[in-house]
Amino acid sequence: MLITAWVDVNAARDPDGIALALPTSAVTHAEFLESTILAARRLRAAGVGAGDHVGILLGAEIPEYLAYAYGAARLGAVAVCLNARFRSRELEFAVTNSGLRLLLTSEWFDSVLATTRLPATCRVVDIVHDSGFLDGSTSVTVDEVYEQTERVSGSDAVRVVYTSGTTSMPKACLHTHDALVAQGEAVATVLALTGTDRFWAPLPMFHTGGWTPFLAAQSRGAALHHCVRFEAPSALRPGRATNRLSVSPYTTCAGAQGAPASSTSAMARSRVARSSSTAMASARSRVARSSSSAVASARFRVARSSSTALAS
Repeated sequence: MLITAWVDVNAARDPDGIALALPTSAVTHAEFLESTILAARRLRAAGVGAGDHVGILLGAEIPEYLAYAYGAARLGAVAVCLNARFRSRELEFAVTNSGLRLLLTSEWFDSVLATTRLPATCRVVDIVHDSGFLDGSTSVTVDEVYEQTERVSGSDAVRVVYTSGTTSMPKACLHTHDALVAQGEAVATVLALTGTDRFWAPLPMFHTGGWTPFLAAQSRGAALHHCVRFEAPSALRPGRATNRLSVSPYTTCAGAQGAPASSTSAMARSRVARSSSTAMASARSRVARSSSSAVASARFRVARSSSTALAS
């Protein structure tokens, strides 16, 4: 199964339902589907095909970020999620390491890009001002996009995220469609998500903590509510596009950083640790038991073979 299959299903089943809500705007399932198709058409016109790596270096542009990531997925390409906090050194390494064909970005990153040596084979595209790229969609039909998607399999790579590089240079983590589908399904199952849920998340989309809530929400036709930039006093207050939140993996963290009492009490009612902590604790317990048994067994085997060797 492909991650894009959820997008198609949700748009057909509940076109006017909210797929993504931001503090001042919202994107319906139908609109999100349309945006991924448009992104795929633009990428295809720019020469992107199966197996190509498309870098995404964006910040607050959450809808665009997801549209281009899923648009690349429709073509069998791989979205390379670049940390918006990378300095020139880390960015240069990641772009070269991942072999980007295209780097999608915005003017917010002009300063860091100006001091970053990029390979000549990597085209840099400003997703707001590059009219040649934006208008390229007219040369690719919707049918052509779906024809490309039919050739993609669940075992194909779809996303790369990089570690922060705190102890060394950032390291790439490659994921397949199957892996992300399984991740979304697992989280949705543990949290008992339904199509009426509103899943709050504060983390950026270059981080798996931003992707996971969206994958889980998509798997059930639920809505992701993203605060874009986390500021404790305002992040949990429902904006014009958001209603009562029902699920969040980050309540304790948010509440500890000075969020308004009314917000934290509302978040406390959401299914967070209550629905997931028991399952997670049980899983950790099983892992710990099996790990300790395996370690003990390994130590015994090593000790036995060592003593035999010494005796010999």
